[in-house]
Amino acid sequence: MTQTRHPSVDRLLAAIRKTGEFPAMAKTVELISSLTSSEATSSGVLADTILQDYGLTQKVLRLVNTVAYAQYDEITTITRAVLLMGFERIRAIATGLLLFEHLQKQARTESLVNTLNLSFFSAVLGRNIADNSGFADTEEAFICALFHRLGRLLVTFYLPEDYKIIQSADDGKQDLKACQVLGLTFQEMGVAVAGELSLPQKLSDSMVRVPGSKSRGILSPGERLGCVATLANDITDVLSAPDDPQKKCAEIDRLVGSYGSQITITGKIDDLIAKSVKELKESSTAFKLDLPGSRFMSGLGEWRVASLVSPGASAAGLATLTPAVLNDLNVPRDQAILPSGETAGRPSGRR
Repeated sequence: MTQTRHPSVDRLLAAIRKTGEFPAMAKTVELISSLTSSEATSSGVLADTILQDYGLTQKVLRLVNTVAYAQYDEITTITRAVLLMGFERIRAIATGLLLFEHLQKQARTESLVNTLNLSFFSAVLGRNIADNSGFADTEEAFICALFHRLGRLLVTFYLPEDYKIIQSADDGKQDLKACQVLGLTFQEMGVAVAGELSLPQKLSDSMVRVPGSKSRGILSPGERLGCVATLANDITDVLSAPDDPQKKCAEIDRLVGSYGSQITITGKIDDLIAKSVKELKESSTAFKLDLPGSRFMSGLGEWRVASLVSPGASAAGLATLTPAVLNDLNVPRDQAILPSGETAGRPSGRR
């Protein structure tokens, strides 16, 4: 008996397919996803398929040339990337980047652009957390964190009226509101669409939340990736929220601590976030990220000041530190909130 799709999934798929560039993207995704590592010529066919898209080729090569693979020297060809990193990893990376690029082309409002910035930063942070914690598959962590909230992304882009209603609920209750409006959670929507697009199973698996409170003593590799994807996205949410900077730092520490032995970070999470900010800026041109002036970058500026300056720091110390911090983040001084609650661009009334 043929299984009937949920009406909301049908509506979402219909909205996606209305976009002029979707058929070509979907065809390439389907071709890449249909290849299996057991085929004698699959690696060559995969490389040839990626090479047909110059932009995709450059993005894949940029993504694989990270510190984690420095021992191989620079990877300059897709064929070598497949050889060194494995068929499945490159397939998942290529599929994820194709879908991300498609969403970028549909992002015509500031809120949609910011949503993609959040997802990309989550991916960079997820990769750095995985690398720091001794995970072998750091690039898979990148892709899993990037599409951890694919369902929310797709609803935001293609069902904006529904999302507007859902967004009216408090942050912690939006999934419940999604069930009322759509009949499915964001996670269920994302998994359903991933199945319809024949996305790699790891991308579907990455959409399942594994919060620290639910992590068990022994997890499968996929579940551990789910931990990293969940943590990276939750930290990104905290960073982007318009909240007191010191509260952000405390909440991030709580999130990291909740995973216990599943994710053991060497050093400070602040250092990983700072590293991820730097990599985000370095990737902005290659991945066409529109960062300057975004609310997300302002939120990062708030966190960065709080992470470097203690609550009791003097006004003179803040005045000295803040310009360098905010210039590094491309955050205007009058948009960054200091730990005191004042804005960096406006001195306090004290003389």
